[in-house]
Amino acid sequence: MILQVEENSVQFEPTLEKSPAHVVFRDALRELYWSKNKLMRTLLSLENAALNGSLKRMVHDYFEATRIQGYGIEHIFELLDESPEGRVCPMTEASCDNALAMLRTADKAHGTDKRIRSCVAEFFAHEITSLEYLLRLATTMQRVDIARILNGMKRRTHTAFESAFPAASSQTVLA
Repeated sequence: MILQVEENSVQFEPTLEKSPAHVVFRDALRELYWSKNKLMRTLLSLENAALNGSLKRMVHDYFEATRIQGYGIEHIFELLDESPEGRVCPMTEASCDNALAMLRTADKAHGTDKRIRSCVAEFFAHEITSLEYLLRLATTMQRVDIARILNGMKRRTHTAFESAFPAASSQTVLA
């Protein structure tokens, strides 16, 4: 809609105000999108460093799931009519940087695989927390379409976590 100001006949388009919930949701979603991309690069390094074949498969499966979920996030941005431009997530950045630093300083014979598992568990925990937060925001915004996508992502991530860490998941409640 174009409005005219009669005094000096300047035309402008008013901006559509986004609700505070929408802005918070969009920014958190951008952080998750950025996190997925950073995480994929880190997971490739962890997969290459893993010595145990089953650990390599677990990290590779997590990489593939992360890649596919990136498409889900892009779809949500399309539904919002927003761009998925990156917004750095400091927590993911620190976790990934710590994982890569661990690889540079680790003695392969002494616990590299154990450290990789610990890093992957941290990634899963952060991702599940982020998805739960976004799901609550989408529900608050009454965006059932987006909530369905996020709920599916959360369920798949939770299932992957339980598969990768069966002992830990039986002791932890991650609704």
